[in-house]
Amino acid sequence: MKTITIGEEYSQDYRITCNDMDSEYRMTPQAILNMSQDTIAAYLTTRRIAAFDLQKEGFTWVLSEYTIEVSGTLPLWREKIEVTVSPSEISSARLHIDYRISNLDGATVITGTSIWCIISVETGRPDKIGNHCTICGDSVTTHQRNIVNALERSDIQFHYITNISDIDFNGHVHNVSYLKIALSCIPYERAKTMVIKKAVIKFLKQSYINEDLLCRIEADVQNCSALSSISNSEGQEVCRISAALQESASRDFGTIVDRN
Repeated sequence: MKTITIGEEYSQDYRITCNDMDSEYRMTPQAILNMSQDTIAAYLTTRRIAAFDLQKEGFTWVLSEYTIEVSGTLPLWREKIEVTVSPSEISSARLHIDYRISNLDGATVITGTSIWCIISVETGRPDKIGNHCTICGDSVTTHQRNIVNALERSDIQFHYITNISDIDFNGHVHNVSYLKIALSCIPYERAKTMVIKKAVIKFLKQSYINEDLLCRIEADVQNCSALSSISNSEGQEVCRISAALQESASRDFGTIVDRN
């Protein structure tokens, strides 16, 4: 039966691999998105309403917003983590799925939420989620609306040509790529000492392979934060990101690395 039960939880375990870490062995923001979305996809698969289920009917899931909030030390290479997701709020066309990432001790170190819609593959128009599955239960929380302001100036700007490695199962640029593009302008020496603290990502329009995207950054060095805007060649904004950074915690490999 195709059902989504508000408030139920689904978890998966992961280990941080070399593909999930930065130059200082810490879990990257991209890995946070990848693992939490992989867990969401696995949950939807168990409910018989994954993207490949919807595509048989001419529909698919799309993501409109994602948030990240780091409350503990980012996991390091080879550390085992648990990712737990839970549908938490639903309207006729929008589903919030929250996630949390816990470390070896069971402490929550990263939290966030995501907003998903079902759209027609042919028209791109949203459809009622209730047309595709049974919704059990009522919303367990009301999420505060996140506002990401438009840029007032452009301190940094650069072009990025999308390629095959950016494309997801829908044939669009994967949402993780936008975050990767926006963070790529951070100087290396700065990136070694700073980690992400909080981010709000708004997905505004789809983009495709071989598109020339313009990324503009408005940086607030004093507050270690930045606004990013990514637009296509027609000047249409496809993604907007608000991100805050913080000094990284000291690393303690002795408690994590399996030397056997």
